[in-house]
Amino acid sequence: MAVQKRNKTMIKGCYLLLLVLLLSFYMDQKVRAQYPSGSYYTPAQQAQPPAGTATPAPPAAATQPGYQQPAQPVYQQPAQPVYQQQPGYQSPEGLQGYPATASAYEPEPALGKKKSDHERAVNEIGLGLLGIIDMPIVAAELDETNSFYFANLRGDAELAAPTIGVRYWFNETVGIQGGLGLGFSEGAIERVAGGVTTKADSPSYMAFTVHAGVPLALIYSGHFVFEVVPLIDAGLSTGTVYGLTPESNTDVSSLLLRVGARVGAEIHFGFIGIEQLALQTSLGLQLSYLSKSLSYPGVEENASELTIGTTAGNSPWDLFTKNISAIYYIY
Repeated sequence: MAVQKRNKTMIKGCYLLLLVLLLSFYMDQKVRAQYPSGSYYTPAQQAQPPAGTATPAPPAAATQPGYQQPAQPVYQQPAQPVYQQQPGYQSPEGLQGYPATASAYEPEPALGKKKSDHERAVNEIGLGLLGIIDMPIVAAELDETNSFYFANLRGDAELAAPTIGVRYWFNETVGIQGGLGLGFSEGAIERVAGGVTTKADSPSYMAFTVHAGVPLALIYSGHFVFEVVPLIDAGLSTGTVYGLTPESNTDVSSLLLRVGARVGAEIHFGFIGIEQLALQTSLGLQLSYLSKSLSYPGVEENASELTIGTTAGNSPWDLFTKNISAIYYIY
């Protein structure tokens, strides 16, 4: 029952996240349609009088005989400072690296050409969830009497390790990201039969993961970024499958190495005034190497495999729960 409730909560969260992404795209397109590029007046256009406006007539006194135009004030050049009158003084204008006139400076950006949310994030540090790495572990199964667990190398089991990390953009195109993940699981089972209560410890697992990637922004505009992220993941898990007695406990471990790339979109929440917050959703292709081992007194078993596949997952909801990350840029 608890698993069903958790799955329903996860599904509702996925629907809400999808709704937010669709709303952000709609608002961005609406703003662009209302204020298209080039629809702003330039300062020179604002200084000109509207079309059809008549030129003001001269004052009445100017039309009388003998009227003389007022003399214009004569501008006097201010005296040079004393240090400029010394022999050997050289004006800084014309020197290498010094602008000769004010026109050498770059003009201010024209109205309507504001920076995108992605450009504002360049050279800024972003912190957040870089995704969830499902670390494969040695599966544990209950015996026929549901009294204890035993390890099974051929079984499929995973331990989720949320990855918290940092992303940094060197420029508008190339960035770097890295993070660490941690997963932990343990529990117990209780069985009542014929008035007799039997308790047993569930297997305990711990997983550590490392993630590194190089995000490449191929297209960006407004609140939207289309990016490709080559990446590498590594993980290590250890655990214990408890038997009926301490002597029958089984030690298990697994090692994961994975390389691949993801393609997806990043949406900044600048349309509601929070351009520092960004959500990414992506799909990818990856090559994985997995090694598992178990050992108990007198026995040791090992298994390994090499696979290639996508990051879509086995369930349709994995597209939303395991392929979404969130980053907050600090600036």
